[in-house]
Amino acid sequence: MYSGRDRNGVLVNLKAASQRLGVHYQTAYKWVRSGSLTAIRVGGRYEVSEAAIAQLLANRESVATQALVHTSDVRLKCLTATDFLEELEAMASDPVLSVSSVVTYAAEQGAQVLGDVCFVGIMNRDRLHVDRYAVGHPEPDRAAFMSAVIGLTGDPITLSRSAVSMAFFRGQTVRIPHVAQDELRSALLPELRQYLPQYPLHSFLSAPIMSADGPVGFVAFSRDTPNHPYTAIDEQYAADVGERVGRLVDTAREIALAWKIRRELADDLRTRAGLASGDGQPTTDDINHLFERHLSSATLPIAVFDPEGRLISANQPSLELTGFSLPNVVGMDIEAIMQLDDRPDDPENFERLVSGELDYHDIHGVAVFANGIKFHYAAHRAAVRRPDASLYCILTVNRVLHVPAKPEEFIQPAQAVSAVAHAS
Repeated sequence: MYSGRDRNGVLVNLKAASQRLGVHYQTAYKWVRSGSLTAIRVGGRYEVSEAAIAQLLANRESVATQALVHTSDVRLKCLTATDFLEELEAMASDPVLSVSSVVTYAAEQGAQVLGDVCFVGIMNRDRLHVDRYAVGHPEPDRAAFMSAVIGLTGDPITLSRSAVSMAFFRGQTVRIPHVAQDELRSALLPELRQYLPQYPLHSFLSAPIMSADGPVGFVAFSRDTPNHPYTAIDEQYAADVGERVGRLVDTAREIALAWKIRRELADDLRTRAGLASGDGQPTTDDINHLFERHLSSATLPIAVFDPEGRLISANQPSLELTGFSLPNVVGMDIEAIMQLDDRPDDPENFERLVSGELDYHDIHGVAVFANGIKFHYAAHRAAVRRPDASLYCILTVNRVLHVPAKPEEFIQPAQAVSAVAHAS
């Protein structure tokens, strides 16, 4: 069982709380005013719970130990073509990811490994306009110029736009080894023709960015010199980049959706925790009604646990993902339901939420469920507390990670392929 324990206790006045904390009354008062120490106003005085005292101590200990944590940057700075593909795969396990950060990273590194220019764009829902884009070039001034041109005109070069459109709408890679310069000049907007000698384009390559639902954008490359045309090998490489970037777009959208759902459900639970009387926990029916109130909760697997790590309830996607039935798992410990293969410290991470050190926590690993299902896994957790800081419940929104898995090692559920990109 996880090491959570009942910290509700009784309320004490601020003077007694300051003695428990070993500080002067005025210091405790300043902590209350700043929000560092949670307190409830009862009449004309503040009262503090055991949970609030434990929360402050956990936070102060966390701040003191942060300086002792050593982190090493294992990401490579100078990437080869193979490194770049591997980095795009590794990013699927990043705890925080956005579509904009994916686009920017892909353009910058794509220019380094295959450029000269790398242009990455994600299309709008109407599939007619570029929603997010980034331009990369080994020489920053060229990248800045091309980005400015797109910002001013709202349109890249007509010739490349045509090739980009073909790649996007057909879902196929398009390669033009040698761009005819007379055609290029005719295709350029008249306002841009004077810049052609400074910013030439001699070879062009574009591939679709493929998500689980089909093309969502494109990655395009161009060469500044005529003696280095793109090859069939480059064409396949561009397709590999587009596939991996598409997987990251799915991941980024799922993270945004998971955070949105977590925030909405946690806010609802906090409101109800503030209205609840006594120190009781939410019931299975309470959580099921929560899911009914928030239709977006049906998009990702969600579970709610009590402070001891026992399951209160889980939504239908969670049950379908794991193959469990709700009556069989309600009241079971997390560890009895599933394990995280490479995260043996998960009980300690859960305790960080219970103690009050953190209100939110993201964890990644390989989930192994008691029914034999095994897959890469992410959980976005939130601690829901009462106004006196005592713990009401732990909410967790789950995702199946978009990472390659060996068939002989992982049993992927049918729900592993995301269908929520359009819902974010």
